[in-house]
Amino acid sequence: MALVKSPLGCEGGCRHTATEGFRSTNRQAAATRKGLRLLLRLLALLSISLTQTAFAEIQPRINATDIYAGTPFSVTYELEGKGVDEPNLAPLADDFEVLGSVRSSHISLEKGAMHRRQHLTLTLASRRAGEVELPALSFGPERSAAITLTVREASAIPQDGEALALEVELTPDAVFVQEQLLMVVRVLRPAGVDLESARLSEPKVSGGDAVIETLGKDRAYRTQRAGESFEVIERRFAIIPQSSGELTVEPMRLDARRLSGSLSLSNPFGVRIDPVTLQSDARRVTVRRAPPEEAATGWLPARSLALTEAWSGLDDAGRARAGEPIVRTIGVLAEGLTAAQLPALQPPAPPGVNQYPDTPHLATQHNPDGVSAQRTERLVLIPTAAGAIELPAMEIHWWDLTEARRATASLPARRVEVLPAAGAVATTPAQPAISTQAEAPTATGQPTDAAPPPPANLDLGTGGSARPDSAHEFAWDALGWLSLGLLLGLILTRIKIRSVTWGMRSEPQPDRPSSSRRTSQLLANLGRAAARNDSQTAQRELIALAPFLVEAGGQPLCSLAALLERLPDGPLKDAVIELQRHRYGRPDAGQSTWDGRPLRDALRALRQAPARQQPSLQRAAWLPAIHPRG
Repeated sequence: MALVKSPLGCEGGCRHTATEGFRSTNRQAAATRKGLRLLLRLLALLSISLTQTAFAEIQPRINATDIYAGTPFSVTYELEGKGVDEPNLAPLADDFEVLGSVRSSHISLEKGAMHRRQHLTLTLASRRAGEVELPALSFGPERSAAITLTVREASAIPQDGEALALEVELTPDAVFVQEQLLMVVRVLRPAGVDLESARLSEPKVSGGDAVIETLGKDRAYRTQRAGESFEVIERRFAIIPQSSGELTVEPMRLDARRLSGSLSLSNPFGVRIDPVTLQSDARRVTVRRAPPEEAATGWLPARSLALTEAWSGLDDAGRARAGEPIVRTIGVLAEGLTAAQLPALQPPAPPGVNQYPDTPHLATQHNPDGVSAQRTERLVLIPTAAGAIELPAMEIHWWDLTEARRATASLPARRVEVLPAAGAVATTPAQPAISTQAEAPTATGQPTDAAPPPPANLDLGTGGSARPDSAHEFAWDALGWLSLGLLLGLILTRIKIRSVTWGMRSEPQPDRPSSSRRTSQLLANLGRAAARNDSQTAQRELIALAPFLVEAGGQPLCSLAALLERLPDGPLKDAVIELQRHRYGRPDAGQSTWDGRPLRDALRALRQAPARQQPSLQRAAWLPAIHPRG
């Protein structure tokens, strides 16, 4: 049987089989691509979900039902994980005052995994009432949500029978410049009300300059108001205005936390803590200028002022002896003034007396009814010859606030008889051949550089010749020359070791109160203020410059009157008097602004003067010590 061959042959069957294989491959590739696209979509959705979870907004939690302006409330932010960045609190500054912050950490186990949460609690106080937005805060990559708060007026705070009270009392209503104003602040707490973390603000003034002093410690006592018992905490201040006009005492503020409740089944957490804020009203006080005749001579407004005097070194009859020191102690006591306001008490030395002032002692006492001050100065007087010392009277003019008139405190003139030096012959003056001492010793044995008094306790002998024999004289002369040679050798050795600059100094330089750079800066500021005719700035800069102009005895100078007491006569003192008259006195007719040219010219002349003619800009003009070196 013959075989019939297919017209297509083997080639047609193979082509059909290949076509079917290609179609199957294309279907598999399409299914793979579809699966990949689905997988990519699932991964994208998962990534978005994780990103939204990681950077979800933090929802702040307000821990108060009602919010009042100026009253503290707390906001809590709950953060996941550890090492969370500190937030930037700057966005809160416009509408809120940040009173405190507390951060805590909590660890819990959930489904076998450990979770760490951090809580940040901020204590805030709204600066205004109305709809106030609590802005979003950034915690590293995370942010909190911004929410809107409804803040009510502080006057809408409900009052109950256990309300606290804050009282402020100012006396008197009108004062003179530099007269003290008594401020009494009382916090009244009803019985049964417990407080903790109470904080009272410090007094602040506006509309002028003032010195504020705290008067002693807080007082605690009980009182009755409208038949109800209160516990009172009282704090007192003295406010001393430094410029005339209307002075405003800013409101006082008390921030505290009130404790209430107790442990019970219904209250397992025990005590409830509520923030409390009290604020007083602003008070205005009229500050009057000093009378014109007082402003030019020194203004000392006080309730009382007295001068005292004490002596030591005199005999029972009140007599002194030539060459022997006597001590005069002068003091001034004043109520209503600080120690820096008291004038200096250094009378000039009478003829025939070497006078050495000690460092003044200044003290300010803070009493419940105001400040009081004391200044004590000790003067060592050494009479140089027999005779009599005439001590002139001393006077201090001041303004009596009680009587509203000028008053004067004084010490009467005094005459002190001086006896001849011990061992001297009263009828025969001391001979130069007998008085071999070059200098007279003082109370501590140190010589003085003034005119020497007759030698005290000089032993003239009771018999025989007053001159030693020649052998003794030769021995004493040889010993003297040997001592002089050793002394010169030590001096030359010390000069060689020291620098040449130190050896060429003619007198020791005392420590200056500050560097020359500070002095130049203050002088420049004062010159600019004088050029602008700015009396207030000129007064402030001049008081800051005072330690470089005069010797303050280690005490601060905080008024123009204290500076004038220590300035020598001259153009600078005249310019300061004009500045004080403008600041505290009544201005001249037709002149409402201060002319700073005299002060500027005086400063220019002072800086151009030789160093030895300047008060202390180039060298300190300190007073001599009690026992100066020769």
